[in-house]
Amino acid sequence: LQPRRAAPAPARNVIARIALAILFALGAAPASAESKISLDGVWRGTLGKQAIVACFDGDSGRYYYDKHAHGIDLGREDNGPRFAEGGEPLLDKLPTGYWTVAVEGGQLRGNWSAPVKGKASQPIVAHRVALAHPDAGACDSAEFNAPRMAGVRVDARDATQQGVRVGIGKAVGTEVKRLQLLGSDAPIAAINRELESGFRESLTSAFDCNGIDGPGEYTEDPGIEFANASWLVVRIDGSGYCGGPHPDSWSNFQTFDRRTGRK
Repeated sequence: LQPRRAAPAPARNVIARIALAILFALGAAPASAESKISLDGVWRGTLGKQAIVACFDGDSGRYYYDKHAHGIDLGREDNGPRFAEGGEPLLDKLPTGYWTVAVEGGQLRGNWSAPVKGKASQPIVAHRVALAHPDAGACDSAEFNAPRMAGVRVDARDATQQGVRVGIGKAVGTEVKRLQLLGSDAPIAAINRELESGFRESLTSAFDCNGIDGPGEYTEDPGIEFANASWLVVRIDGSGYCGGPHPDSWSNFQTFDRRTGRK
């Protein structure tokens, strides 16, 4: 019997490349494909031991801790996997931390690290929340904002404005007020739904205005500007300073048909 010869070097190289290709196809390819899954959407989970809700939309995002609900902005750095949180370059305000995250095993996984080297990092683990309206922006969605609305308390009192009985309240811990008409007929219920929707939008703006420092510089104050048997006009005065070169202020008006409740 002739001794078995080893394959020539070129043949061995080809065999090695084929073997590596097979191993990559079986193991590395799925992980690589998964690492490119978009972060876009809403996520619920934990940062360290604290419960959080996060949203991503392209190169930006936001998150909040369940315990205080104030939004903290996230911005991607140099098209990479890391997001800086809370920084304001125009004000020379440095980031308060960094997120390095990716989708692994269907979950959002990674870590939060302090801006100062040497401090311990915290693990981030979250699951994706299905959006009722996938085409809507994740950070404006009910799925992102509803959890922080659940604990909101409103101190309310009854009053009369332009001959209309109303309830006026302020969300505790903010300067955002809520206006509701008193009564239970269908037109009043329709008007109150519109006013409540605006109140919730204003409240999320207040939560996101100053980030972790609180929403104290964002105010909204609605009131009845005009009313007769057919029409109701609501005026909403607001102001805020959320960073940048100057504060802002505004007055918006909404007109309702009192016979139908339509805006």
